[in-house]
Amino acid sequence: NGLVCGVELAINVRDKETARRWYADRFGIVFDEADQAQVGGVTLVLWGFSDAVPASHVVYQFITPNLEQAHTLLAERGVAVSPIDGHNWNFVVNDPEGNKFVFYTPQRWRASGMAP
Repeated sequence: NGLVCGVELAINVRDKETARRWYADRFGIVFDEADQAQVGGVTLVLWGFSDAVPASHVVYQFITPNLEQAHTLLAERGVAVSPIDGHNWNFVVNDPEGNKFVFYTPQRWRASGMAP
């Protein structure tokens, strides 16, 4: 009965092949031949535009059960990560195109002991 039956989020990039490799190598997100990837019930889609300009704000948030582990792993994989914000329990990363993403652990997970 609802108007919405799914969620598809576009990541605008200038170079889809470079983006595909970067997301696979850094985040473990593998895009298929249609440039789509399923992540937590959401479809991410790479949209290629030769004049793509990254947003000046955080585009998406990725939820992780272990923020410190994600921070360390991404840094080891060569991703520039901001320091962990202990108040909001998150950190920011940029993809090679300049798109900003937040990794965070929900407060309710921390409060309930679901997160380490």
